[in-house]
Amino acid sequence: MIEGQPGAGKTTFLRLIATALAHDRLGHTTPEGQPWRQRHLGLDPTRSARVPLFLKLAELAEVLKKNLECGDSRSRLLDLLDRTAGARPLE
Repeated sequence: MIEGQPGAGKTTFLRLIATALAHDRLGHTTPEGQPWRQRHLGLDPTRSARVPLFLKLAELAEVLKKNLECGDSRSRLLDLLDRTAGARPLE
């Protein structure tokens, strides 16, 4: 959990983490030739890069609340990912 005042950079930091992991997952390296997770996050480059997902908890709470009211939330979660992160399903 990351705590801080509004405007302190919490979201920016999380986006940096997600971007570094996404670059590694796509096989991109830094200009110095290092994995992004090693250079910017200090993570072990021999372990596989995780797939980053960035969700705001307030938006996730809305999805879960609707799930209680009307059943299965899997498609609602995918809709949330699509709206907030521009995610697209693989075809």
